[in-house]
Amino acid sequence: MSEHTGLKITIIGGGIAGLFAARVLREKHRVTILERSSGGNEVGAAVTPGPNATRILDQYGWDPSRCGALVLGKTRTMDHNGNLIKETDLSGIKQAFGSDWHVVHRIDLWNELLRLATAPSEDLGIRGSPARVEWRAEVVDVDAESGDVKLGDGTVVPSDLVIGADGIKSATRHLVVGKEGDQPRPSGASIFRFILPRETVDKVDSQAIDPSRPAELTLRIALDGSRRTIVSYPCRNHELLNIGCIAPNSLIDLPPADSWVAPGEKADLLRVFGDFHFRPLLEYVYPAFAFA
Repeated sequence: MSEHTGLKITIIGGGIAGLFAARVLREKHRVTILERSSGGNEVGAAVTPGPNATRILDQYGWDPSRCGALVLGKTRTMDHNGNLIKETDLSGIKQAFGSDWHVVHRIDLWNELLRLATAPSEDLGIRGSPARVEWRAEVVDVDAESGDVKLGDGTVVPSDLVIGADGIKSATRHLVVGKEGDQPRPSGASIFRFILPRETVDKVDSQAIDPSRPAELTLRIALDGSRRTIVSYPCRNHELLNIGCIAPNSLIDLPPADSWVAPGEKADLLRVFGDFHFRPLLEYVYPAFAFA
């Protein structure tokens, strides 16, 4: 199939899902990505794609070294005082499941997927044409019958296939699941997410980030029934420590917010998690953000 045949595919949303869909489809189809932001605005910190995900990424040419992805070699579970409860060796993951378990900064993964979606085909050793990305393209309506996608500036993008990959505030999901199924449901919990550089982490715990060994993910759980948890792991070639502090909303003094991202007060973070042995690192956090 030549690069001039195939379907005209419009992907709404240029996040991780949209970019990877573009990489998969670009070899045999003409792909356009419509992204309402100016790019590089992925919400969150780091992610932990397991072997079921990285095995697929491997098939489509991702390069872990380009995005500073680290192989996850061990997980540890501790109580809030730092006492070890369980340790799991993950060194056999690749042999068992065909690929490694990785940890990677979300924006670094996004940049790698953008490369795979838009780089010249000869650079990737594949056929077809690169996907085209339209930044600041706000979708206001989609005609599910005709495939026409209408933008905020009045432009209509005709399509043979429309893929909705536009996240929690999707303009397309209701066309598939209906209005009722389109409504998100609150989890009842929030997470303070932040990242600390290695030079800061080393001041408190020189073992938390150790480039000489595979990455470790540590889960710290309060065993008092409060459902408080802290998770941490390195990313970006051991340059950063990703930290997430999870607690029920009833424990966090969050102001009303329409956004999924609300500013979190450091004092609130320390009040809720101050009894964890991890507190010395939390003292270095500012600002923090709470995700509903």
